[in-house]
Amino acid sequence: MEQSEQPTQPAFRVVPDVAQIAYATAMYQPAAAVVGVPQATIATSDMHNRPRCSLLSQAQLISHQLAYLPVQQYQQQLLRVFWVNQILEIQRTTNFKTNCLPLSRIKKIIKADAGVNMIAAEVIVVFAKACELFILELTLRSWIRTQEAERTTMHKRDIVVAITRTTTYV
Repeated sequence: MEQSEQPTQPAFRVVPDVAQIAYATAMYQPAAAVVGVPQATIATSDMHNRPRCSLLSQAQLISHQLAYLPVQQYQQQLLRVFWVNQILEIQRTTNFKTNCLPLSRIKKIIKADAGVNMIAAEVIVVFAKACELFILELTLRSWIRTQEAERTTMHKRDIVVAITRTTTYV
């Protein structure tokens, strides 16, 4: 058989195995991982903190989680690539005078604290870069949420969801 005639492999394969089902149940939290499942359908039982569903069977829940796993991996990959690119950009930077945010405004915000008397010039530049990274990452996480909702316009609620999903911001 020629290469063009060979069947293509699916992006992921689900093998019905008890060990995999137990692993998937323990590893993925259903409320955060399952998109499109109402929150009221998922509850947690006292026994082993495993999910108990009133409207969905356990097998349906697990298959739903596995179906969305590649999307989550894609989103995590986007964030990894973002941070790798930002670290490379920081390492290549030689001119620290060029910033995306106005340094004078950042200096005013820092001086607004009553306990601050003097500020070194390096602190303002580092703080400006930290603010820039925060804005870029939050925008990327919000854009991921916008794509999940199958929209092309970012809304305020996308930013709110991005903040609540990220433990760093909470």
